[in-house]
Amino acid sequence: MIQIGTRVGYIGPTIEKPWLPRGTEGIVIDVDPGMPFPFICNFNVPEGEDWPMTRRDLEVIR
Repeated sequence: MIQIGTRVGYIGPTIEKPWLPRGTEGIVIDVDPGMPFPFICNFNVPEGEDWPMTRRDLEVIR
C-alpha cells in the first residue's frame, strides 16, 4: 500500500519524463485517491518537486 511517507522508485516511461530516469528514488508526500494521478512524490531531481504519479509509475522501496 502506498501512503504518505512511502519510499518509492520511479519505474514509468522515461520518454515522457527524460528528467526522471527509471530507478530514481523519492518519497510520497500526498495521496488523493480521487485524482487521475493520486500520488504526489518528491524526487531528488533538479527539475523541481511535487510530481504527480500513478501507481504504475511507482515501485515501493522496502
